[in-house]
Amino acid sequence: MQTENISEEVGWNVLASAKEGKFQDALHVLHKFGHAWSTNFYNVIALKVVDIDTFLNEFKQFNRRHSYADQVFSRIAPAKKIFHFSNIEEFENEVEAYMRTRTGDLNLNTFCLRIHRHGSEQEIPSRQSEERFLAKKLLEKLWEKDMNADVDFDAPDFVLDIETLNGQAGISLWSKNELKDAPFINVIK
Repeated sequence: MQTENISEEVGWNVLASAKEGKFQDALHVLHKFGHAWSTNFYNVIALKVVDIDTFLNEFKQFNRRHSYADQVFSRIAPAKKIFHFSNIEEFENEVEAYMRTRTGDLNLNTFCLRIHRHGSEQEIPSRQSEERFLAKKLLEKLWEKDMNADVDFDAPDFVLDIETLNGQAGISLWSKNELKDAPFINVIK
């Protein structure tokens, strides 16, 4: 399923990291699912698909038949929401807006927050500090709604995954069941 006439400027909604020596194989595989292109980061491929859920289902089926994910990809990161940012305030505002829509999922559960940066060092100077800051903000939002959750980096019920590629970010909230069903997402390292 090749998505036509989508330029790199429109943006990606999936980022993939190819294993060492497997970049061309990874790019070839991803072209089956949408418009894929190399980025200016080593072994990182951007992909634009029409629908994330359809991509996940089709890629899982493809992987069951061919076992490509384990051989070719370090990780594949679909994004359920994409946004542009030019500074840390815009980034945090967009992440907080997404988190507000998902607080109900986190009630009485554990979670962790992961940021994977490709570029954006100017806007997000410390990935770990930003992860801690945003996790704390999310806990505060939950407490304001009389909800309870806790941070767990080892075996969380949910993972809030944030991917950046220069001034664009993608964000998704994954349950442990979704991650088990799609191990190629590989968000917890």
